[in-house]
Amino acid sequence: MDFPLNNALIEGSKKTKKDWGKGMLKVYQCLSDDYLYADANKLVTFCDNHDMNRIYTQLAEDKELLKMGLALVFTTRGIPQLFYGTELAFYLAFGTQTMASSEPICRVAGKVINRMYLKMKTLHRYNQKCGLL
Repeated sequence: MDFPLNNALIEGSKKTKKDWGKGMLKVYQCLSDDYLYADANKLVTFCDNHDMNRIYTQLAEDKELLKMGLALVFTTRGIPQLFYGTELAFYLAFGTQTMASSEPICRVAGKVINRMYLKMKTLHRYNQKCGLL
């Protein structure tokens, strides 16, 4: 699992002053270290998992940052992994018992209608069609 990329994604996405060495430069620096791995394309990329806060919670419930993070995971090298509920913008602090979606979830004619779910569906199809960029 690509924990260095996960950390760079979280830290690089947080809103900070535009100082050199901050922001998405952290992601670039992390990806530039890919030569350290035998095959970086086999690393599992992810935004969150069961051992940490949800990505949506870590990014101060900013949907645009969530979309950017998910787009990075699904379009960069590696094998994207999605923690259940992330595709519905679930938020949850690690260790708590409650979980909720930031957007309404409903079904119309048997189809799920949720903007985050539809965004994830598009990213997944793109990843399946195009593979690594």
